Amino acid sequence: MPRTIFVVGSSSGIGLEIVRLFFLKGWNVVAASRDPSTSEELQGLQAQDPERLLLVALDLTNQDTLAPALDAATRMYSTIDVLLNNAGINVLGAFELLSQEKLRKQLEVNFFGPAQLTRLAIPYLRSSSNESKKQSLIVSIGSGSGHFAIPLFSYYTASKFAFEGLTEALHHELAPQGIVVKNVVPVGGIKGTKFGANNLPEAEPLLVSSFMGQQPDLSGEEPDRRKVLEKYVAEGARTMAKTMTLSDQADGAKSAADVATVVWEAVEAGDERFRYFVGAEGNPFVEARYGGAVGDDEKYMSKTRQFFA
Repeated sequence: MPRTIFVVGSSSGIGLEIVRLFFLKGWNVVAASRDPSTSEELQGLQAQDPERLLLVALDLTNQDTLAPALDAATRMYSTIDVLLNNAGINVLGAFELLSQEKLRKQLEVNFFGPAQLTRLAIPYLRSSSNESKKQSLIVSIGSGSGHFAIPLFSYYTASKFAFEGLTEALHHELAPQGIVVKNVVPVGGIKGTKFGANNLPEAEPLLVSSFMGQQPDLSGEEPDRRKVLEKYVAEGARTMAKTMTLSDQADGAKSAADVATVVWEAVEAGDERFRYFVGAEGNPFVEARYGGAVGDDEKYMSKTRQFFA
């Protein structure tokens, strides 16, 4: 009997590639997104085998949609073997200029929504593990921004650090329940996604202006305020130029399909490894933080596992 994976944020980019790969590998796939009907790719895959691909509506900013999506999955396939947390947004801009409402939205999509979905999925995953005697898993798509901070990414970084910490704790907490928690961590921009374009409307307007090489009209601002904003514009342009060297336009940038392949390897490994970095080689921040040896992360996780065992 095919196993079942529940993929959040499945309509494009990394999520879509994960749906495609697991579907081609013979799994049952639940593809969750805000409006699955808008994805021609998902519709095309479903047409190939409607019994193995279920499309469900799920909005992480509306927690009333979470339980019904999980219920629909279990009605169709009886169980959920893997929860794949992938959806996310990036609210770019200078912290001082961004609103509190934007911060709440950032955390709702990247932290509170996935956290509650994970909580609701745990009983299904535990039941799967108990009945099949196989690993059930929670796999989350993290980010290098959960390990190092970049100016103008403060909201995104906060959300990713928060979820990284939550899932590391759950890695230990859920192991006795028969649930393995893993994080796949893309470092730098990933080719083949719409992440940047989709999130541009959320960005602070001055940052967008500087990023697009435009000079915003600040003539209506008070002199002292204008000086502050002019500095943010200048620094924003400089910072974004630096950041682009780590983006999906950089030489050697990994693709969404590369990330999906690592997710497959993590699910199929049958071990307790927690983090799988993708594209970390040569990244200056990762090398500085981990002493040039990403593998040392597993030594750290091994020690913590031994302590809590």
